[in-house]
Amino acid sequence: MKTVIAELSKEQIEFIKQKQPDIVKKIQNNNVIMWNDRIEHIEKHRLDFQDIYEFDDYVNQIPEIIKDPDYIGFKDKDNSLQFIKEFADNILIAVRITNKGELSFRTMYKITDSQLNNYIRKGTAWKYKNNC
Repeated sequence: MKTVIAELSKEQIEFIKQKQPDIVKKIQNNNVIMWNDRIEHIEKHRLDFQDIYEFDDYVNQIPEIIKDPDYIGFKDKDNSLQFIKEFADNILIAVRITNKGELSFRTMYKITDSQLNNYIRKGTAWKYKNNC
């Protein structure tokens, strides 16, 4: 079973279009869906967090992170958009663009400041907040 957990805004789509025009052409629906098995999948990252409460808090914030990221990136290898939010940690939400053009939540995990800086330096993630 799948559930709509977020919707990309027109501003987000326009921002992505400015950075990577070909990506937007692949998107057929702005709704981000999550399949039931995805929460079970991200459980493998639970130990990366300070405690279960921190992990659960970030899981509950997945829709908000997608809606209001600090950075948006794209990973060509996985055909995935990345929504990154700076908290005490950097939280990355990966959303795959399927062959049908749907946006499907894939995973959530922490990234380090150096990983984030590397994405920015390589031009695969861009500051989003305050750009719209």
